[in-house]
Amino acid sequence: MSGLFGDEPAAAPPAFDHAFEGIVGHPGPLRILSTALAAGRVPHAYLFAGPPGVGKTTAADRLARALLCSGPGQRPCGACADCGRAAHGNAYNRLDIAPDGAQIKITQIRAMTELIATGPERGVVVLGPAETMHEHAANALLKTLEEPRKGWTLILVADAVEALLPTIRSRCQLVRFGRLGDAECTHVLARNGIAAAHLETVSRLAQGAPGALLAMGLSGVELVDDYRAAVGVLQPEALQSVEGLLAAAEAWGSDLDGTRRFLLWAQVWTSGALAAAHGAAPDPAAAAWAAAFPASFPPRFAQRLEEVAALLDRNINRQTAIEELLIMLRQARRRSA
Repeated sequence: MSGLFGDEPAAAPPAFDHAFEGIVGHPGPLRILSTALAAGRVPHAYLFAGPPGVGKTTAADRLARALLCSGPGQRPCGACADCGRAAHGNAYNRLDIAPDGAQIKITQIRAMTELIATGPERGVVVLGPAETMHEHAANALLKTLEEPRKGWTLILVADAVEALLPTIRSRCQLVRFGRLGDAECTHVLARNGIAAAHLETVSRLAQGAPGALLAMGLSGVELVDDYRAAVGVLQPEALQSVEGLLAAAEAWGSDLDGTRRFLLWAQVWTSGALAAAHGAAPDPAAAAWAAAFPASFPPRFAQRLEEVAALLDRNINRQTAIEELLIMLRQARRRSA
C-alpha cells in the first residue's frame, strides 16, 4: 500500500536511455547492451570484438559506468559517489587491465581474481586488448569465466578475436563492432579537431576506424604529410635506389610508432590500389601503381603487410622488416619491367 497512510511509493527502476550517448555508429551493438541493462540481464562476461579504433573501448567504459552507478533515474547519473570515483579513476570496484609491456601477464589476472573473490559485492573488469594475454594469463582468466562471481561483470575488448582461446570466446557474450561509415567517420574526426581542409583525406585514411588515427596525436596536415611520405617510398621510381630503400627503412623503423604508421599507410595505399585496379575506386595514381607490378603481386604484398604488422609486438627487427618489404617491392618491379 502506498500514499498518505501507507508506505512510500516504490522507487522507479533505473533507466539507461543515455548510457551510450555520444558514441557514433554501432546502433546494433549498442541496442543489445542497452536492452540488457534495462532488463537487468547483463551476462557475467562480454567480448567486444572489432577493428582497433572503432569505439569498442569507449563502449566498454560507458557500460562499466552504467553498471557501477548507484544513482536514481538515468544511469550513469554523473552525480553519485560511484560516478564520482569513476570520473577520477579511483573506483574500488572497477579494474582496468592493459598490457604490461607487450602482454597482459598472469600476475595481472591473479590480482583480478583476488579482487573479484574478496572485493565488494559488485564490480566490473575491463580487459584489453584481450589477445595480448600471455598463454598462462589466458588460462587463469578461463578459470574465472568458468566460475563467475555474481555481481561482477567482465568486459573483454579484442582487436583480433580469432587469436583468443575458443574456450574463452565460448564463455562470453560476443558483441561485434564494425567499421564506421564515411559520414560517421568524418563526424568523429571533426569532433576531435581535424581541420575541415583535411577531413576528406583523413577520413579516407581512417578506413572506418578514426580512433586509430586520433591515437597518433597528429594534426590533420601532419597525418596527410606522413601518409604521403610513406607512399612516396613505395613508388616505382623510389625503388630504383637500394641505398634509398635502406635509408627509408632506417627512418621508418627507428621507433615502434613510426613502424606502425608506415605499415598502416602502406596497407591503406595497397588496399586503395587493389580497389582502383578493379574499378572500385576512381584513383588513377593507385591504379597505375598496381599496374606497375605483376597482377599477382599487389594482393600478395597486402597479405605480407598484414603479417608483418601482426608480428610487431613480438620484438622483431623493425628496420629489417621494412627493408624486406621494400626489397620485395623492388624485385617485383624489376620482374615486371
